[in-house]
Amino acid sequence: MKSLLSLTLLNIKSIIKKSKDFHNYIDIIIMNKFLAVCFVLLISSISLFGVTEGRIPSSREMNNTRTEIRRLYNKGEYNSVVTLCKKIVNTYPDDRFAPLYLAYSYERLGQYSSAESIYLRCLKSDAYGDEDVQRIRTNLSNVYTNLYYRYANRRQINQAFNVVKSAEYYLPDNDKFYMYDAELNIMLDNYTEAIQQIKKSWEIDARSVEEKLDSSVYKLHRMGDCYRKLGKPSYNEWKKYITPIYKKNPDNDAITLILADIYFLNDEERSKRNNMRNKVMQRYLNKSGERSSVAVQLPVKGRWYVSSGAFQSQLDTHNGYDGYCVDLVRINGDGKSRIGAGTTNAECLTFGQDIYAAADGVVERMCIGGQDNAPGCMDSATLNFITLRHESNGRVYYTKYLHLKQFSSKLRVGQRVKAGDIIGQCGNSGYSTGSHLHFGIYDENNVSLPVTFLVGEQEIAPKFKMTINAE
Repeated sequence: MKSLLSLTLLNIKSIIKKSKDFHNYIDIIIMNKFLAVCFVLLISSISLFGVTEGRIPSSREMNNTRTEIRRLYNKGEYNSVVTLCKKIVNTYPDDRFAPLYLAYSYERLGQYSSAESIYLRCLKSDAYGDEDVQRIRTNLSNVYTNLYYRYANRRQINQAFNVVKSAEYYLPDNDKFYMYDAELNIMLDNYTEAIQQIKKSWEIDARSVEEKLDSSVYKLHRMGDCYRKLGKPSYNEWKKYITPIYKKNPDNDAITLILADIYFLNDEERSKRNNMRNKVMQRYLNKSGERSSVAVQLPVKGRWYVSSGAFQSQLDTHNGYDGYCVDLVRINGDGKSRIGAGTTNAECLTFGQDIYAAADGVVERMCIGGQDNAPGCMDSATLNFITLRHESNGRVYYTKYLHLKQFSSKLRVGQRVKAGDIIGQCGNSGYSTGSHLHFGIYDENNVSLPVTFLVGEQEIAPKFKMTINAE
């Protein structure tokens, strides 16, 4: 740079000495100014941030540059940060500051692939300390998470798999990507592979089992969903995995209920599983204190029989958290629930009967596409149900209507209903061998509440083998 300046001044002096003409002198002055402007532009073009090519930038210049980058980043001017950082990276490839802010800005701009590339280069460079490496790994995890959801939400399964496999390779200790892997396999009905990925996610999590059961028990529930899809031959494998966890944590409600469900699905340990459920319920009641019953309209019309009541010892769906639920069956004047042999659903008086909203509410959840069972048969995968959310005097509760007839409701999630509105029809789906309505009221923790039915001027507490006439 110094030699360039000296050469420029010598050229100007030489021209002045040789020029005698006034006009030439004026031309020289103009040329001198022109050269000076060019010199400034040259300096500006070579200087990226107060540091000129060919010399080591001073600490002050570098600090000023970093301050400016932080200022732009904090203002959300990410494109400006990208432009400046790219110049620095290209000129000073060993700089450790600019690549990070370049990647941060790409991430903020949603350019996740570009951010991923830079984060990976940073991890491979060995130029960063432990604190920076941890921050890079955290941000790389965020990048992979955003890419996963971008592709998964669009059902671009192959792209989502590529992202997850990259995450598993570069972040092998991050348990959440194995769960993402499992979810993708579930989408493809690859339940066996999904189970293996869920197990890996559970086992890689370095926290204690107690901590995992408190915050990540959903993984074990998701595993259970996969075993259910695989069917009864796989339940022993499921039980083999869950039992050791239960034995080390017998007072944990979540794992207790999972094992009780396995016993139920595997048709074993009937007394044991119901005792387990009731212990969990009792622990809940001890903590929550007295819970008053909820009075609602009877969800059916006509003459009905309470075929199953609260806390019947051998009925799994009327124990534990479901203890206050009741089963209702339509009967005629002779007390019969069917006509003929009752070998078809059409011969059951309950089948096809209208179901009414027990109170004003909003549709919280529903499933109505499962096929109805034939009488005497049961298929856990076909359960049709509707859950309504209610709020009264500041109290939130939910009513659940189970075993509905296939396609018998046109409601939508989020739709408001009034007490007495028809919401569906009785069917024979799910854990049901004969058409009936399984009804329950639940608190905000999905634990059943005592119920009373408003029938005319009466308030009836349903009991096993009771007849309720609501003509």
